[in-house]
Amino acid sequence: MVGEECKKLNGVATFVKRFCAIIGKTDFPQVGEDTGYFEYNTTKYSGRKWWFTNHALQKCDQRGIDIEKLVMSLVQSELVEDYPDDLRGHSCLILSFVDRKAVHTVCGLHENGTVFITVYYPDLPKWVDERTRRSRR
Repeated sequence: MVGEECKKLNGVATFVKRFCAIIGKTDFPQVGEDTGYFEYNTTKYSGRKWWFTNHALQKCDQRGIDIEKLVMSLVQSELVEDYPDDLRGHSCLILSFVDRKAVHTVCGLHENGTVFITVYYPDLPKWVDERTRRSRR
């Protein structure tokens, strides 16, 4: 099912296509009221739905990140890290730019759309730059 959806993405961020090809399926919980997910329907952009965890919504609000701009920034995003063994299911870290500022989004794919798990600015001391994690000693 997820693979079929990937064929319909046309023009959505390269990371989504790569991520679909990598995982083939997801282990995300069923999306609904009881799981703490909020649906943000952007089918006008990509034909897919985007789901935000409550945590991701709170982080966007705290950091002043506009949700629509974040979703639109994915058109020109990069896959930074891949997390195949994530407890929530296969997920990845993507880099995009919102209002010319680097933004990291951890997300994964659910059969109903893309799930945004958290959103943050890649700042020191954890990051050397927006693409390079500082080594842990």
